[in-house]
Amino acid sequence: MHDCNAAIALCPEFNQAHSQLGYIFSITGKFKEAVGAYKEAARLDPDNTSYDQLIKAARLKLDLSPLQYEDQGERVSDWNTVSCRTSPRK
Repeated sequence: MHDCNAAIALCPEFNQAHSQLGYIFSITGKFKEAVGAYKEAARLDPDNTSYDQLIKAARLKLDLSPLQYEDQGERVSDWNTVSCRTSPRK
């Protein structure tokens, strides 16, 4: 993450640094920050449609965050394995 922030400080329009930062945020469960980083990457490189999918995936994981959802009564720790059977807490 430090390298991404350093790259962005040197060259704020370096979209790949924003994308990598989004990836780091996503795998560490910081989905709101991931969405923001991916949006900035998409703004800087509007022809790269892969950012749209990354934003959608991060938003989905944000909607399924442990603060809102539980998987069979236990908090979900690996968001790459969340299944469709996860339902919202009432």
